[in-house]
Amino acid sequence: MKKPDRERLRWSQIGLIALCVFLALVLLGMIFATAYVDHFLAQIHYIPMDTTLSPEAIASIEQNLTETVPPDYTGAVINPTDIPNPPGNFPTLIQHPDIVNFLLVGQDRRPGQGRQRSDSMIVITFNKRNRTITLTSFLRDMYVDIPGFRATKMNAAYERGGFSMLCDTLLQNFGVVIDGCIEVDFDGFASVVDLVGGVDIDLTAAEAKHLNEGYGWTLTKGVNHLDGEKALAYSRVRAIGNDYARTQRQRTVLTKIIEGCKNLSFFELSTLLNNTLPLISTTMTSNEISNYLLDLFPMLSGSNVRALRIPADGTFTEAMISSGVGDSLVPDLEKNRQLLIQTLLPK
Repeated sequence: MKKPDRERLRWSQIGLIALCVFLALVLLGMIFATAYVDHFLAQIHYIPMDTTLSPEAIASIEQNLTETVPPDYTGAVINPTDIPNPPGNFPTLIQHPDIVNFLLVGQDRRPGQGRQRSDSMIVITFNKRNRTITLTSFLRDMYVDIPGFRATKMNAAYERGGFSMLCDTLLQNFGVVIDGCIEVDFDGFASVVDLVGGVDIDLTAAEAKHLNEGYGWTLTKGVNHLDGEKALAYSRVRAIGNDYARTQRQRTVLTKIIEGCKNLSFFELSTLLNNTLPLISTTMTSNEISNYLLDLFPMLSGSNVRALRIPADGTFTEAMISSGVGDSLVPDLEKNRQLLIQTLLPK
């Protein structure tokens, strides 16, 4: 009877050793993974959420708003007092446990300049239940209420109060709750395109002609493979199709970037992150970013990418605001809120 006891003891010891080795490997893997993630996160620029300009600086901006209605202007003119202030409380917010809303701001800032008006504002919504990623552009010329200040164009919110004020503006006017904020300057945008190997864009004849005349390129009507410089120039075209078409171009390039990331190997994705993250500024902490990466990264491979524009067609009026704001888009807030609810919230 002693021999089987000794064998059982030996196998118990082997099992215990194997378990210890396994746990040690798991621990080492966790340490390596943590160090690996920390290496990337350390490259991101972290900025404070609340960065409101001083009252003196804002007063100076207000005084410089001297644009008046031109004598030969024949379009609609609206007095600000005729536009009702939007309510601040909504029965339905664009917020849900199964969605995450990131606010992406594009800055057109020259060397030596401080924070400028946001050139582009895109809310990227991850819907975990429906497995969709929606890119929603908010047009910068929308005439909206900015909390604590007089109503004006939406892109002024970022200049005056940074992400905090822009998030409050989105909440007050559209009911959108933002979970995290990201800023990318245009140089960084071009670099990201290059890192995914460029993007294939279907150009119209007018777009190809405009870019060729401006930069001396030889683009043609139809699908062209654009590197970062060309994709950036394409995204910033304003002479064709006004700001509506420009934001559509931005969403097209972002969609192509997301689709390009789906096909990257682990090594290629690591290289992309290593070169891209230094170009990004965010209000999120490293822990928040880590949690979002773990939660949302698996969605990239199988998600459907959609695009939306606010204000949508048929939900706004183009008008000159008579208080020095100038040409603006006056949105029907209720119609646009309902469109956002229908599109972004889980079904």
